[in-house]
Amino acid sequence: MELKKRTVELANFNCVFGDENEPLLAHFSDVFYPAITSGYDIKYNGNHYIFDNINIFNHHTLGYVLTGLFIKQTELEILSQKDPISGKLISTNKSIPSAPFSIFVLLLRNHRLLFFKNQNGSPRTTTLKTICEKMISRYLRKVNLGVNYNSKLPAAHITIIPLPSHSSLKEQFKNLKQINSIVYKITPLNGDDNFKSEMTDLLNQVNKLKARDGSWKINKPEDKDKVIEQIEDTRDLALATVRGTAHNGNPIILTPDNYSEKVLVKLPVESSQESIIESMYNIATENSALLETSETNKNIYSKSQDMIQSLMR
Repeated sequence: MELKKRTVELANFNCVFGDENEPLLAHFSDVFYPAITSGYDIKYNGNHYIFDNINIFNHHTLGYVLTGLFIKQTELEILSQKDPISGKLISTNKSIPSAPFSIFVLLLRNHRLLFFKNQNGSPRTTTLKTICEKMISRYLRKVNLGVNYNSKLPAAHITIIPLPSHSSLKEQFKNLKQINSIVYKITPLNGDDNFKSEMTDLLNQVNKLKARDGSWKINKPEDKDKVIEQIEDTRDLALATVRGTAHNGNPIILTPDNYSEKVLVKLPVESSQESIIESMYNIATENSALLETSETNKNIYSKSQDMIQSLMR
């Protein structure tokens, strides 16, 4: 049986609703879940995106989880290929329908996300954010039509923050001769409150002003170890982009994708969705960052369990 190496990305799926930044579970049953199970086909950047096989399961360790397929419907354009007889490059004009997919597991008690890309060309977490927001907006246009303003269901604001990997951060920072700047993008949170960072003061200002997000820029920090520590401490709070200079003088930009936590898995090429999800469960139960749940999130989850159970098929 042929095995193929793939990666599972780990992130924080931060979804809040309306001006009051209500948490995901506050509008899970009336907005989020019906939107992503609506069957809507969303066109974006020339491709079509849909969700399929959306399910809620009660895992013995992880609690209630939301799982599903995230599918990109596209066409592969072939304008040239090698002639199998002559070996020469020939022009052609073909297109082949393709549907690369990703699989997600969302832990509802702490909104941690595990994201599995099945192949090259599978949709990414950045696209997941965009399509979720577009699908929710389309759903709200329908259900809010003709509804009194004060009774309308609220819009969603989603940020997916990759969990930083300490080893990846250390490795990436070895390439930096100098850090020129760090920019933290701060976004309203979904029930997280167990932060070591003093950056929470900035978050409080973002919330006080009812802003969608804010940013904080630090110029030319010299202590790389402290920078790494700060990025790790703010893993649920902010997206950090680091700009610097390499030892050869070239500019370097590090985004969360460069240092995010990724777990390598070996699976049969034709693995079922169920077996892939099971491997993702195994990763989650062995990773302390995915099990960590704030007191606020524990309370929100506890009050929402009956609602979640009512949606199970």
